[in-house]
Amino acid sequence: MLGADFKEGLKTFAEVYRQIEQVKVENTRELEMQKMRLQQEIEKDRRQSDLARQELEITVQMKLAEMLSKKKRKRSSRSDHSFSGSDYNSSECFAHFLNIRFKKLFSVSLARVLLAPHAEVALDLDPLLSHGAPLHDAGVVK
Repeated sequence: MLGADFKEGLKTFAEVYRQIEQVKVENTRELEMQKMRLQQEIEKDRRQSDLARQELEITVQMKLAEMLSKKKRKRSSRSDHSFSGSDYNSSECFAHFLNIRFKKLFSVSLARVLLAPHAEVALDLDPLLSHGAPLHDAGVVK
């Protein structure tokens, strides 16, 4: 009788042990599934965050470019005497440049000395001065 009860107890113990192991396996699977779902959500959130950051950077760059272009337009509309580097090749523009930057500081003779290395510009300056060019208008007398 003792042997039969022992065998029955051993069977019950084995069944309970299998159920415990089965619950462990199920819990482990469930935990792994939750872990995978959380990792996927984290990765999804990370991608969305990266996209939002990129969109924000693009928006900021566009706004900066827009502000710079508005600023350039304001500057160009404010300055009536703006010239690019290529404009200074002509004697008219060079005379105009002298008029704006050095009003009444240069006499024609001083201008000729300064322009001596550029003889053709100095020669072209004479007719401009006699015909009311910017240096002449600024009060520079020939």
